[in-house]
Amino acid sequence: MDKNCEIVKDLIPLVADDIASEESKKFVENHCETCDECKKELWIAKQDIKTEKSDSAENQVWENIEKSQRKKKIKRTVEIFVIAILVITVGILGVICFNDSKQSKPNNYVRTSLSEGLKTEYNKGYTEEDKMAVQPIMKQVDEALHYVGGENSAIKKFDKLYTLCTTKEPNTKVSDYKLDVKIKLKSVKLYDNMGYIWFDYSRGVTCKSNHTYDSVGASKIPTRLIIAKDVSDQWTVITKEEMP
Repeated sequence: MDKNCEIVKDLIPLVADDIASEESKKFVENHCETCDECKKELWIAKQDIKTEKSDSAENQVWENIEKSQRKKKIKRTVEIFVIAILVITVGILGVICFNDSKQSKPNNYVRTSLSEGLKTEYNKGYTEEDKMAVQPIMKQVDEALHYVGGENSAIKKFDKLYTLCTTKEPNTKVSDYKLDVKIKLKSVKLYDNMGYIWFDYSRGVTCKSNHTYDSVGASKIPTRLIIAKDVSDQWTVITKEEMP
């Protein structure tokens, strides 16, 4: 190792980090052309610098992705909260309007009692794409209408749809009940993060109690679901309204 090697090895970190003067760079490059040992050290130093920069860039990318995901979750949560407030407000107004409309004696609820906006929704229909998108929710509706059990278990299983369930009477078994359920999808409208579903349902309930049969039922009840996407991008029921 000559004296120039010692000088070059001191300059190599500066050259590798691209902060050495042009004169120093030229001196190191000229020396490395005739010295394999210094040439190897220069190459290793440059590789270390590239690795550090690459790791730093990769870490920055992952940090940006995590920040973006957090912002997206916060935005989605706020949107669902706002939607829920709006739906509750609309529901309260709807109840007020419904109570006012009960002063008359309508022959057909949908024809005489719904506001023009709700009538338009009810009769709007649906596309096959929207129908497919809400199939999981309509499956839950069907399961709820066929469910017989206690109120607490119904709430735990079906959440907002629990009122569609049949509450089991004391001293009866689930096998004592016979249900006749019909569901007809009327309309579906989906926006980016929220939407609505209208369907009619009919249900007859026959219960064998103490060797006697009691039958009750409801026919063609227009029902409206407000739905929104949750943080996992799945449609979920926010509110349910029945129009008796």
